[in-house]
Amino acid sequence: MNKWHDLHAPTFKVLAMPELTGLETEPEIMFPDGPYRKDGVVFRVETNDRPAWLGRFVFGDFALCDNVLMPDKKMFAVAANGMLHIVDPHNPSIFYQFDYVWILQKICLAGQDCLLIGDMQSLMLWNEHGRQWTLEIVDDFLEIENIEGSVLSCTGRDLPDDVRVQVDLQAGKILSKTRVESTL
Repeated sequence: MNKWHDLHAPTFKVLAMPELTGLETEPEIMFPDGPYRKDGVVFRVETNDRPAWLGRFVFGDFALCDNVLMPDKKMFAVAANGMLHIVDPHNPSIFYQFDYVWILQKICLAGQDCLLIGDMQSLMLWNEHGRQWTLEIVDDFLEIENIEGSVLSCTGRDLPDDVRVQVDLQAGKILSKTRVESTL
């Protein structure tokens, strides 16, 4: 299920465009640019310092669909079926792309708004200063169980075992990794 919604920041707006009319006059920018499929979700981006533009964010191969403001309130992120695009609305040539994202979770850590981004193996934490850390957690099937304070508990598979892992979100370090009974 798509969770597209409009985003409002101090210097820009990102407006969900469920359908294009064909009468749009704004330039369209593909994310990523190149010989990719043309299917993807479209947003109209309005800033206080440049003409509006349309961003078409190419779909990936997973179900995660969401869009959020980044913690710095200067960029926004679009997860289009698991392909994550993080874009500077004032200069769309500045962007990050991550394939196979299936975790996109806003959290508060030590009083700071943060965004936790994860794929099947690793996590990364972004705060108002940008990406703080990236950490490979397991070989496959990463799944968050809960977060208490600054400790994240998750499960996954470290071949050949299933494991339970605790991660210190402040430091970006694994606190413990223990083998558990296989669920496969």
